[in-house]
Amino acid sequence: MRATNLLEMHYTTVWNMMHKIREAMSQKLEHEMLSGFVEIDDAFYGGKTKGKSGRALQNKRQVVVMVERLEIGAGDAALVMLHNQSGPAFRQAVMRHVEPMTHIRTDGYPHNSVLHGLGKLNMQTLGQIYSEEGPLKNVDRVISLSKRFLLGTYHQYCARAHLPRFLAEFTFRFNRRYRWCQLFSRVVAACALCSPVPYAAIS
Repeated sequence: MRATNLLEMHYTTVWNMMHKIREAMSQKLEHEMLSGFVEIDDAFYGGKTKGKSGRALQNKRQVVVMVERLEIGAGDAALVMLHNQSGPAFRQAVMRHVEPMTHIRTDGYPHNSVLHGLGKLNMQTLGQIYSEEGPLKNVDRVISLSKRFLLGTYHQYCARAHLPRFLAEFTFRFNRRYRWCQLFSRVVAACALCSPVPYAAIS
């Protein structure tokens, strides 16, 4: 059953309410930091262009994906959409979500060299990081899950203006995947602590 029918509300009302909830999730995530061993890579989200591929596509947005690496698998994650593909923007996104002196693991792509000096950086090639389990497996898994979340739940790649909030929803859910019984109360608490969100800010 569609949410509009279940709640007996107009589509615009439900759309507005959902984006306000996602904004509350986003504000909550701003205060969460990653630590320990963190894998970092970037991915491109957006529509497909026939016959074209790579980083130069204008209808895609670069997203920095950061995931804690635990002995049992992935820990918490942070996904940040960049408004430009500059090195300083990439570095700033990492600084906002990764604690100092964290062990950073990334691949040997030249663009990632901007991360030097942020902490205990371990810049290695993919083959040197993981010899048996594959390269940056936790980041790769989160990228795959987040894209499947957008396609499977909303059946589309989200517009670039709303993509950060949809990524916040995915991250909020992912970081609390082992505490599903608390998810509703955590969302309510995030909404209660969120500053007012005017319609103009999400439209």
